[in-house]
Parts: sequence; structure tokens; C-alpha cells
Amino acid sequence: MEFKVTVLGTSSATFAYGRHQSATLVSFDNYLFLVDCGEGTQTQLIEHKAKIAKLTAIFITHLHGDHYLGLVGFLGTLSMGGRKKALTVFGPAGLKEIIEVQFKHSGTILNFELTIEEHQSEVQTTITTYSFLKVSTIPLQHRIPCVGYLFEEVIVKRTFRSDKNLEVLPKAAILALKDGLNYLDPISGEQFLATDWLNDFRPTRKFAYCSDTIYLPEVYKLFMGADLLYHEATFGKEHAQRAKETFHCTAEQAATQAKNAQVGKLIISHFSSRYKDIEPLVMEARTIFPNTEAAIEGREYILPVIREALMDNNLESQ
Repeated sequence: MEFKVTVLGTSSATFAYGRHQSATLVSFDNYLFLVDCGEGTQTQLIEHKAKIAKLTAIFITHLHGDHYLGLVGFLGTLSMGGRKKALTVFGPAGLKEIIEVQFKHSGTILNFELTIEEHQSEVQTTITTYSFLKVSTIPLQHRIPCVGYLFEEVIVKRTFRSDKNLEVLPKAAILALKDGLNYLDPISGEQFLATDWLNDFRPTRKFAYCSDTIYLPEVYKLFMGADLLYHEATFGKEHAQRAKETFHCTAEQAATQAKNAQVGKLIISHFSSRYKDIEPLVMEARTIFPNTEAAIEGREYILPVIREALMDNNLESQ
């Protein structure tokens, strides 16, 4: 199952130097998700040939305009484009009221069922699940309620090796091995090891999206081992005080979160319009976490099927 991320907007607050407002696509198997929907998102979706008919759900991190003001127009476009499939939008308290008021006064009637689910922002919560995927919030701290999102592949059980004869196994052993557990036959004393009977474990993949937030030293624990971390880096460290005042992070702070969480790759984004050249921000982050890139609009970041750092060795110790 392919798991990939496409960043559509990398600018904070305003359009600047060809950079657009926040929007990111997450594709997993046959599911397609949109995280944030700033102004211009529709244009970016068309520009990068996104298959919006496949869109499964939309996730809004917070209610600052550069993260959601493109949403109402986009929903209208989906309806006019003939969408019939139901759609769910997740976001903070107040989002439902905003959408309903605009639809009311514009006389908008959608051709598809729209569900708006508001979630709390104070604690990490699993807000929805799909086949082999769950989505949880990452509580952040901004000037208004704000969350990030963690897209996490659900653990897939290991399968039996094709070269093994299951008929020699006691029924209780089969049940235990299916769950990845070793089994000791109480009668014969024979031990059946999961590592001998099962195919190699394929570690699950994780993508963490951290939107606008002040630096929170402990938040990395909520996305430990993520294969890919998207993290705002609105400012360079020379503007650390400004970052603190506006509840944003520096590139150095984003990299510190990546390092502490032992992620596979960091992509920084949400750049202030004061930076025409963002390479200094990348260099700043790489002093802390070398595997850092600036988010490039339209570029696909594919999460690996296997990452050695995430291999689960628990079975061997049971």
C-alpha cells in the first residue's frame, strides 16, 4: 500500500515569492486526505493534478484564515463538479458554525452529504480510523486552539511462512503464533517460536503533521519514530523572540523535535514572508537534524515500506 505526502502550500499568513498558503495531501492506499485548505488550494490541486474525486476527508488544524479560508469555496466546487460521495471534515470547535453560516447566507446546497466533526485540542485523541489507518490529533499550542495530525498505519499481523506445515501445530499454537506469540506445548514441552513460523514483521508507517505552534519540549513523544515529520519553521533562530511572541517555531526548534522523536525525515514549511531565500532555514535545521528538507510545493514524499529503525524485536525476546 502506497503512503505518500504532497505539500501544496508552504507560506505562512500570506502568499509570498510563489509560495501558497497551507494545504497538504496525504495519500494512503485508496484513500486521499487534505490537511488544511488555505486560499488558493483549489488552484494548487488543479496545478498538481490531484485526483480530488477520491477525496476521503479533510482535516483542519485551526481557524486562522491561511489554514481554512479556501474550504467553503472548495466544498462548493466539489458539489458543482458532481460529487455524490459523502465527505467528512474534521476540525476545531467553531468550524461547523463557520461553514453553516456561509452556506446559509450564500444559499449553498451541496449535492453530497457533508459531516463536520469537531474535536478537542487539549489531549491526543484518535478521531477516525480507516482500513489499516488511524488518524489522531497532536495537541499543539498556538494563539487559538490548534492541533496537528498523526496518520498511522494500523499493525498488520504477520503471516505464516509458505514452507511450513501447519498441520503439525496444535490448535492453541496456531492461535498464539497468529498474534506473534511464542507457544510452549504444556504436554510435549515442545516450543514453537514465532520467528520460525511467521514471515518477517513489516513495521507500520507514520506521518506527523505539526502545524502552527510554540515550541513544546515534550510534544515529540506523541509522534516517536514517525517516518516523515512535517513541522512548521516560520522563523530562523535570529527571530526566536518573535517566534515565541507569535506562538511559532524556529527551524532549529523544529529540528530538535525531529531529533528527539527519532523520525526518518523532516520537512520544514510555513515560512514567514520575510524570507525570500529559505535555504538558511534548512541549513539551520540540518545542524540539529541532518535529514531535513524544505517542503517543496508539488513534490511527493513517499514513506518507505520498511524502515530498519522501526523494526520490532519484541518477538525474539518472548
